[in-house]
Amino acid sequence: MTQNEITPFGTGQPILTLTDAAAKQAHKLMEKAESTAIGLRVGIKTAGCSGLQYQVEFASEQKQFEDKIEDIRVSVDAATKDTYELVRFPGQWSDIMESLEYLSKRRKELGFRFVINLCIQKINYKEIPRFVEMGRRLDVDRVNLQQLINWGTYAKADYKDRNVASPDHPEHAEFISILKAAYRSWGRVQLSSGLPRLIS
Repeated sequence: MTQNEITPFGTGQPILTLTDAAAKQAHKLMEKAESTAIGLRVGIKTAGCSGLQYQVEFASEQKQFEDKIEDIRVSVDAATKDTYELVRFPGQWSDIMESLEYLSKRRKELGFRFVINLCIQKINYKEIPRFVEMGRRLDVDRVNLQQLINWGTYAKADYKDRNVASPDHPEHAEFISILKAAYRSWGRVQLSSGLPRLIS
């Protein structure tokens, strides 16, 4: 079996950033490298309670996954700072927005598919129109709206309160109205996790 998909998780902060000083140092290292080196390979692995460990080595060949990123999907789950920092705690709105803007700029250059996700619940469903507009501004390939599924994360009563996709929820009718309008507003809006049946 071959692995062809990697799903990293985070809170919007870059896992690794390269400062100008570090970039200059990297160039100096490359000047001293053997002629077979084609670049520097930077690896990241967890180091238990010590956080992350970084490994740097000269690369003499390109390995699998290093040549192309085909698909980047980011679960944002909000269209405002207050909601984002509540549902994606400890993520910071400024960090995720900076990351999304960066991906938007690099998408065409690097040729990857860019998707932003909104997992819909009581706290964020009224932001759906703003989320779609954010997708337009970022020129994403898809705005994916998905139903909240309880994978054992929530107690039964908590999930019932959050799940506006349930016909029994007191705000279900308002949610459906907002969902339908958003879906029809832009051809790049996609519904998943059972939502398509709610608007058919």
